[in-house]
Amino acid sequence: MLPPTFLAALLLGLLALPAAGQLSDEPPPALEAARTVLRFFTDDTPDHANFVAQHLSSDLRVQEGDDVLVNALEVLRTTLDGRLPDEVLEGEPGEMVIGFPQKGDAVAVRLHVRIDLAAPEQIADVWIEGGQGLDSSEDHAPPKPLGPITWDNLEARLREESESWYSGAVLVLRDGEVVLREGFGLADRENGVPNKADTIFAVGSTPIDFTKVAVLLLIERGELSWDAPLSRFFEQVPEDKAGITVEQLMTGASGFADFFDVPEDGNPDHTFITRDELVRRMFASELLFTPGEGREHSHGAFGLLAAIVEIVSGSTYQEFTRAEIFEPAGMA
Repeated sequence: MLPPTFLAALLLGLLALPAAGQLSDEPPPALEAARTVLRFFTDDTPDHANFVAQHLSSDLRVQEGDDVLVNALEVLRTTLDGRLPDEVLEGEPGEMVIGFPQKGDAVAVRLHVRIDLAAPEQIADVWIEGGQGLDSSEDHAPPKPLGPITWDNLEARLREESESWYSGAVLVLRDGEVVLREGFGLADRENGVPNKADTIFAVGSTPIDFTKVAVLLLIERGELSWDAPLSRFFEQVPEDKAGITVEQLMTGASGFADFFDVPEDGNPDHTFITRDELVRRMFASELLFTPGEGREHSHGAFGLLAAIVEIVSGSTYQEFTRAEIFEPAGMA
């Protein structure tokens, strides 16, 4: 049996990861419920009655009865058989999906946790895909198998998927000809606004990848080196940050925190600030750890790398990425 402290760290670390497909840096509302469920299912001697009383919604308890819910929880625990999760995904609004790997002859499973959106501290249902759930009125049968996607059924299949889970805009070309250019599902679930072919989507943290490519190009050309310190590019760098290298910025070993927002920004990730303001805030900040002695993802570190790209290349970030990455790759 794994030590409880190790197990707790593993579970909380996994659930701290962003959910797949999630654009916002705000945690999903069902994330805390997923943590609670995982703690229960990995507890050696769980108190079923207390879990029901403390965490399940009052509507579910009235509908099913506490004794039935206790038995259903035990069935779920038996099915999971002590497995540890290996993925966390955000499902429908108010829902988290936790993946558990194959164990022995038992196949991999996905556990769904849904909260009561009106009272997000309460769990409305927990079920395994295609199997047992707490809410007996819900149909948790596995989805019907679908045949392969072909050129002839492509649009119909995407429309079918959009009725259950898929939302997006699709552009498909074949031999240079447009086969499909259409939106599917909803762009705004709350207001029922559908996606269109030209719906604009946020790119999230994708520019980090552009920054990585830009840095690697400059290193490959000999214009930048992995061990180059911040003091080579900026004036008046504080002593505790002067030796932070390009490699440490790229690999999360710089010690810089993730964001450098102030209350007036409104949003830590989406508020525009200038390069000079970013540098000022970062150099004035307190490091999370001594550079090179820890690892923590930092959006701010990639902001500094983008500034270094501008300083070394003599171009703006937009000019450099357009000329050196997007145009050579045929990306308009």
